Amino acid sequence: EGIDVIETPVEKVAGGFSLQKVCFKDGSELPTAGLFIALGTAGSVSLARKIGAVVEGSRIVVDEHCATNVPGLYAAGDCIGGTLQVSKAVWDGANAGLQVISYLKK
Repeated sequence: EGIDVIETPVEKVAGGFSLQKVCFKDGSELPTAGLFIALGTAGSVSLARKIGAVVEGSRIVVDEHCATNVPGLYAAGDCIGGTLQVSKAVWDGANAGLQVISYLKK
């Protein structure tokens, strides 16, 4: 409730250093600074497994930098196990985000 769901197929996302707009196949555009894509209800563990990441039970295996065994693939939060708390998930996300930036700068 209160969240618009757009089902028009996306043609492309556009911007410079950051996302600026979403362009749809019908020619319409939506200025935006963020984007959330929902593709069904598959869990992060099954997606990671399909990509080739090591999974143990219901968790994705990562190192201290939240990196998986797949170069450029990072995981954070509840899907990596451990203490299932919002504060830890936020830390994991920040850690993973910083590591992604370092990875992309290589």
